Parts: sequence; structure tokens; C-alpha cells
Amino acid sequence: GSSPQDPTRLKLGETKRFKLYFQSIKQANSISIKEGMSGSDWSFDNIQLYDYKELSFEDKNFFNDFYLQTGLKYLSKKDFVGAYVILKEYTNTNNDNAYSHNLTGIISYIIGNNLDAFVHMNKAIEIEPTDDNLYFNLYYLNHASGNTNEALKNITTAITLNDDQPEYYAFRAEIYFANKSWKKAESDFTKIIDSDRSVTYHTYFKRAIARLWIKKNGACEDLDIAYSNCTSEEDKKVIAEWYNKYCR
Repeated sequence: GSSPQDPTRLKLGETKRFKLYFQSIKQANSISIKEGMSGSDWSFDNIQLYDYKELSFEDKNFFNDFYLQTGLKYLSKKDFVGAYVILKEYTNTNNDNAYSHNLTGIISYIIGNNLDAFVHMNKAIEIEPTDDNLYFNLYYLNHASGNTNEALKNITTAITLNDDQPEYYAFRAEIYFANKSWKKAESDFTKIIDSDRSVTYHTYFKRAIARLWIKKNGACEDLDIAYSNCTSEEDKKVIAEWYNKYCR
């Protein structure tokens, strides 16, 4: 409220975030502000704000930050619906903010609103067309939605913008592998294997298959590595079958 006589009443457990504005202080030896609350070296009581009620201001950045931080707080608590409501309102008033559109798109996907996810992720890319991470997020959404061709375009654009992310090649290799584009799959699997990233036996196994189909050397070596690092007895049997068939 604007004074102790006119308080803002809250529900039990409810909190309000607020910001205090003061008129310009030209000269002052000391300032004392009190309003019924005290800390180790401060207290608030008996503040009268009526003298300043005509004071007008526009602090768009503060209110923007309030919405964004509130949305992030909901998100940190995994209250995805609450975060969506807040961040959706934020993007309505900050339509040129790629970060918030991307975040709202991710949350939309999490709560099952894929249509809204596509809208916000595409808007984020429209604002920041050279951000590879935005294209990766759109790839993920398209891939999860079964839009393989669009997903391939998205991840390829991400690689074009930033070819220093081996993970991008790994994701694209999986699409090529599923499409039986063996030569392209082999090339991308090689990039992730030759990088400084840790790779599982699955990657060596799939590159071995791709190399077998394109008749490229190294397939048997890949099968041997895959078998040695395999943690699944069932998968070991499958790898062994391939090895016995093509490498004996």
C-alpha cells in the first residue's frame, strides 16, 4: 500500500515484489527509512508515500526483468505451466527478444503445445538468424515431431553456422543412418569419433555398418572396438554376428 493506513492485503504465504523510487536527493547528511521491518542494520516503518503518488515513471526494463525472472523461477521449480503463462505474457510485450521466444518455445514443447513451440522457435530464428543453438532446438522439435526432412535442414544449418560442435554431426549422422545415406552417415560419425568427445560403442557399430555398405576399409576395426566397449550382452551378440559374417 501507499501508507500504513492503506496497506495492500495479501493471502497467507503470498508475496509481492516491489521497487521503491525516490525523488532526487541533492543534499543530505543522513537518510532514515523505516516501515515496521528490521534487519541487522536497517528497519522500515511509517513510510508515507502520498506525497509522491503523482510521480510518474516508465521503467520498462524493470518490469521486463520482473516477468522474465518470475518465469525462470517457475521454470527452476519445474512448474512448466506457470512458467509458460508468465513467459508467454513476456513475449507478447517483448516480441523482439529471441531468448524469451526460444525459452517459451522449449516450455511449450515440454507441456505438449507443439504448435506454439514452432511459432516461438521460428520467431527466435527470425530475430537471431545466425544463432546455431536456435536451429538445433528447432531440429530437436522437428525430429521429435517426425518431421525428418525439416530436422535435417535445421541441423545442417546449425553445422553451417557453427561447425565446432561435434554433437551436431552426431545428431545428423543418426538421420543419415536412418535414411540409409551410408556415405554421409559414415562421414558424420567419423567427425564425432575424431573429436575430443566421448563416444559409445553404438557410434562405432553404426559407422561399421555404414562402412560395410559403402565398402570402405575400417569396418571390422570398428566392430572390434564396438564389441570391446559394449555393455549389453544382447548387443554383443548382434555385433559378433556382424563381425563373423563380414570379417572372418
